[in-house]
Amino acid sequence: MSISLMLNNAVSALQTNQSALSVTANNIANLNTPDYARREVHLGAKAAGDLLAGVEVAEVRRIVNEFLSKEVLTASAGTNFYETKQSYHDRLQSMIGSPDDERSLAGRLTSLIAQFNEASVDPTSLPRRADLLSDLQQLAETINGLASDIQQLRTDADQQFREKVASVNSLTTEIFDLNSKISTSVLKGSDPSALFDRRDSALKELGGLLDITISKEASGRVNVSTTSGISLVGAIRYELKYESAGLATPQTVFPRITLHRVDAADGAVDPNGLEFNHHLRGGALSALVQLRDFDMVEIAKSLGALSSTVVDALNTVHNDNVSLPPPNALTGINTGLLTTDNHEFTGKTSLAVVSDAGVLVKRIDIDFNAGTYSINGAAPAAFSGTTIGAITGDLNTALGADGAVSFAAGVMSVSATAGTNGIGFLQDAVDPSSRGGRGFSHFFGLNNLMGADSPAHYETGLTTASAHGFTGGPAVIQLKSPSGQILKEVSITPAGATVADLLTQLNDVTTGLGAYGTFGLSTDGQMSFTPTGSYAGSVLVSNGDGTVRGTTGLSMSEFFGLGERYQMEQATGTFLAPRINSDNRYLGLAKLDLSMASVVGDVVITPGDARGAIAFNDIQGQTFAIPAAGSIVAMNATLGEYISTFLADTGQRAALASVFASNNKALFQEVEGRLANERGVSLDEELSNMMVFQQSYNAAARMVTTAKELYDALLSIA
Repeated sequence: MSISLMLNNAVSALQTNQSALSVTANNIANLNTPDYARREVHLGAKAAGDLLAGVEVAEVRRIVNEFLSKEVLTASAGTNFYETKQSYHDRLQSMIGSPDDERSLAGRLTSLIAQFNEASVDPTSLPRRADLLSDLQQLAETINGLASDIQQLRTDADQQFREKVASVNSLTTEIFDLNSKISTSVLKGSDPSALFDRRDSALKELGGLLDITISKEASGRVNVSTTSGISLVGAIRYELKYESAGLATPQTVFPRITLHRVDAADGAVDPNGLEFNHHLRGGALSALVQLRDFDMVEIAKSLGALSSTVVDALNTVHNDNVSLPPPNALTGINTGLLTTDNHEFTGKTSLAVVSDAGVLVKRIDIDFNAGTYSINGAAPAAFSGTTIGAITGDLNTALGADGAVSFAAGVMSVSATAGTNGIGFLQDAVDPSSRGGRGFSHFFGLNNLMGADSPAHYETGLTTASAHGFTGGPAVIQLKSPSGQILKEVSITPAGATVADLLTQLNDVTTGLGAYGTFGLSTDGQMSFTPTGSYAGSVLVSNGDGTVRGTTGLSMSEFFGLGERYQMEQATGTFLAPRINSDNRYLGLAKLDLSMASVVGDVVITPGDARGAIAFNDIQGQTFAIPAAGSIVAMNATLGEYISTFLADTGQRAALASVFASNNKALFQEVEGRLANERGVSLDEELSNMMVFQQSYNAAARMVTTAKELYDALLSIA
């Protein structure tokens, strides 16, 4: 070997080992850098023609495992999805409280029943009445508070969703820009390893926000799309658009998230976007949408069913009770009925005018089956017609100088003329009056104890032959799939005359929702929509309703309760009747003591009568037909059983979210750990490499020294 060739080999070794030491030093420096992929130096023989000319760095290889990298993205999406759900369900559990907490919903109801039992011992005790009203008020506040908490969770989820959409756009922009830089670096023959690290970090963060899949190009670019196949980053970048709805309420219809093309030249965003909600199938974004639009909505609807059952049960009893003194006037709720509607009542009930001392002033016995009414036990007289207007007029005539009955804008009012007299109702013990499953006073809400933002029931009592009574329009109704996609939106302007005609419109396969399910009317007059098998789980959303039923001001959606909001509203704005809340003497804990032998002048209300309080106390053992709400199926249950079911449902949701979050986190840690073992820096290994390269460098340096000595020897000879 010539001295010059030896020197060239030595210099190449010096340079090569210096480069290798630099790579090793970089690895050691980034020992604790997240998402850093270690580099490996691969050496190769350097050739000069047919001769070996030393050594060179053949490749600095960035250690990555494409399979594990993709699995990390999948596991990250799952982990973030369930951890997000877990955090919200855990918050909800703390809001609901434990069953043994007296401030919880279960505790409030238990306390209330106990107070009714106390009141039955001495219904004249004003302190006991005050305690009972306090418990009623606390029950209403607890229901309202929980309903408000659920809506706040929806608000928080929406706000967090908006923030994470902004994060997605920031990350896709970063990935798109890094793609361009990496491609340029590859074309120039430079090493884009640092850019790869930054892009991998952005991809990992993006994978936690939504489910993505990636594919790489020879140029170094990476294409990013959702698992449903919608492109986010490629030759073109796409941007998500979402405007938060602000404070969530049961009425809120959240805007859709859309995907828009971004012009690569000027950055202009195409205003025409693709609806993106149903393409969210994993990650934090998907979890937030599910929490906001489904989990919390279903829980709010179940709470609404519970609240409406409690309110309706209390009102059932109170409308058949009476106080001493009896209220001078009773004004009901807006039933949505018209004076031209048939009354559709069956059975019997009695209306009495009673003095403040409990003495009977006038008695009217009503027999809806026979279509007659009797005044003070006299021979029955036939109603002048079958409509609400007809029976209102006849009862008003029957009261004469002692009182008045009116019906306007869907609301019935009954009052006594003398200021010292009051009004009371009593259902027949054998054949009680009924429309839509509720007695006369109860149906009109004349002596309700409690109320809420939406009616406690939607059994209207109408039949398919009844006039629908709606004018104006349209009513805009959406059908939303379980994934959040709007399957169809229809605009219904009521035509025809009857409810049957209205059902025909709603069930039209082209202009209605007949292709997705069937609208029907129960025997109690409640309208419902049943999705067909392939659309099971879809729900109705009212997105504006310009219809109105006569002078009642109620739209078709409000009257029939069409849409998720109405079930949720049954638990919002729950209140104790103001008349009773301001004066506990009007809390009805007695019953009218009427019989066929009762005559004017008889005492029909006594101060110590506790039959009404006992009827309240008996509620705890009664079974109620509770409709399906949220994920809780329709059932016949006591209030205690339904509360237990409600608590079990919310608790199970939290438990499942916790289990899945734990399992997915374990999977993520396992996959990430394996990836880290391959791509991560091992200090021992790098120090060993450093020693090897350092010794090689020293050996090359000695070769240079030897070559110098040989040259010096040759020069001295010369």
